[in-house]
Amino acid sequence: MKSPCMEIDVLAGYIEGRLSDQDRDRIEEHLSKCDTCLEEFVIANTLLKDHDLIECEPVSEEVALSALKGLSIPKELKKFYAWITKVLVPDSAGQPAFAIVRKSDAASSMDYISIKKDLNDLQVEIYFEKTEDDKADIRVRVLKDNISARNVRLTLIRQGGVIVSRLLKENYVFFEELPFGSYRFVVEQDALEKGEYLFKINEAGLNEE
Repeated sequence: MKSPCMEIDVLAGYIEGRLSDQDRDRIEEHLSKCDTCLEEFVIANTLLKDHDLIECEPVSEEVALSALKGLSIPKELKKFYAWITKVLVPDSAGQPAFAIVRKSDAASSMDYISIKKDLNDLQVEIYFEKTEDDKADIRVRVLKDNISARNVRLTLIRQGGVIVSRLLKENYVFFEELPFGSYRFVVEQDALEKGEYLFKINEAGLNEE
């Protein structure tokens, strides 16, 4: 097996959200091109988020390779975003400004992904928060020249035909309890399509498609 290009402590820092924005972008760009490091990331992400696995005995390289082959890791990715774990405090003032309202103040952490995209003359900010049972909440803001855009419709189409379409009436639009899977996100303004964003979201993070 080819050795990964990055040290495991660097991957751990990336998974735990301890790196700078510049380092994070650099690692995401590398993961989108390097299958070996992507496989290493999947292993590290699983180990760091599953304390029971940390107690297990190490396996041979042959066993590890066999397990990796069963993961169906995509070979070509435009870009990959891993979930970032954010530790929360009971006081909501300590939460990130973009955090979706939690169902309980007792939660001690959240896993999220923040993405910004330019679609034509609109700037789209998408915040994903992983919830329980393989689902995610999505919060979307659309700007034009740094001001909330008007007459905007957001449509989310899940692979398989499920469609949710909403008007941007306030600063944000929410899509809640979305099952993991592949989606097509379409932005329209004044009944004209401005652009689309294709992605697949899963336990490890988000892949652009």
